Amino acid sequence: MTTYGCGHKRSWNPGADLHLKGLCWDCRKAMVGQEIEFLRFGKPPESGYSYNYQSNRNEAGVSCYVVINGKVAATVRGEFEDRQAYIGRGILLGFGGDDEALVQIISIRKISGKKADRMR
Repeated sequence: MTTYGCGHKRSWNPGADLHLKGLCWDCRKAMVGQEIEFLRFGKPPESGYSYNYQSNRNEAGVSCYVVINGKVAATVRGEFEDRQAYIGRGILLGFGGDDEALVQIISIRKISGKKADRMR
């Protein structure tokens, strides 16, 4: 039986917990449509749609990491660490093919790599 940081318990998991550690799938789904703070590595696509190279299709928003209480609620993938970091606010639209959060950006700005490191 899995006990999540949100307090819910489940003997099986219908969705991965890689990108929102501590929150069960139901709590993650409940966040959809809410304004969130996020961290992104790499310049966001001007189209507003990230591209998933594994499935060869656009995602339903810009991929990012959710920030909760000033900390990234995820394990940041190593290949992103050399990219420019951005912090922003956006509407959570759902989750992409790699289980990452997808947002419609409201505001975004560059931040230093050191500041991004402190958010992990």
